[in-house]
Amino acid sequence: STGWRILDGKLYENVNHSHINCTVPVDSTPPCPPYLTGYSLCDSGYNHLTWNYNDWNDPCALDVVGYRLYYSPTLEAPPVIIAEFGDRYDTIYDHFPEQSLTACYFITAIDSFDNESIPSVLLCLDECSNYILPNVFSPNGDGINDIYRPLRTSYVERVDMQIFNRWGLLVFETEDPDILWDGKHIKSGQLVAPGVYYYICDVYEYRLTGIEVYALTGFIYVYSGEDNDVFIE
Repeated sequence: STGWRILDGKLYENVNHSHINCTVPVDSTPPCPPYLTGYSLCDSGYNHLTWNYNDWNDPCALDVVGYRLYYSPTLEAPPVIIAEFGDRYDTIYDHFPEQSLTACYFITAIDSFDNESIPSVLLCLDECSNYILPNVFSPNGDGINDIYRPLRTSYVERVDMQIFNRWGLLVFETEDPDILWDGKHIKSGQLVAPGVYYYICDVYEYRLTGIEVYALTGFIYVYSGEDNDVFIE
């Protein structure tokens, strides 16, 4: 480098021949990815996620300052960031997806120079199937169990529900996952007689691969609530 100075009224040029270069080193090496685990709490409606390094003394973990958590609802959907964490010891997250608990996740670590690690191993959860149909109801107007509906309806797009009498005649059908059958015949609008009815229900459910269909079959016992119910239908 060069400069100027004045001595005895004269201007002199100073030349610095030093080869010392004073700079601040920049770290461009990303940290190692964390180890991600998790499971679904089907009844509570959320996925519980935790992560950590196998050894916090690992040199590639020493300057970690936070994380980014990514989520996709299916195997084919692009991942999106759902949470960022600014504390290296903040390693727990409960995710409440709107559509379904079916999900894939990965997490990355961020160091003090904002280098992002490669993604962790992909964690995919597909554990919950919540569509459960009861086998009895009593549409007698007493305000107790008057409507036939599923015990659980979570994460179902639609259904093809058909209910038949003992002679195989259709008495009710719907695509509503809530079903909401009031016990009335689809044509006459009158309450069906007490008895045993058979149903076939195709369930269109959100899964990792997209919408998957499976069939449920079974019997529904329709009671009037009277002691002299005779199952003749």
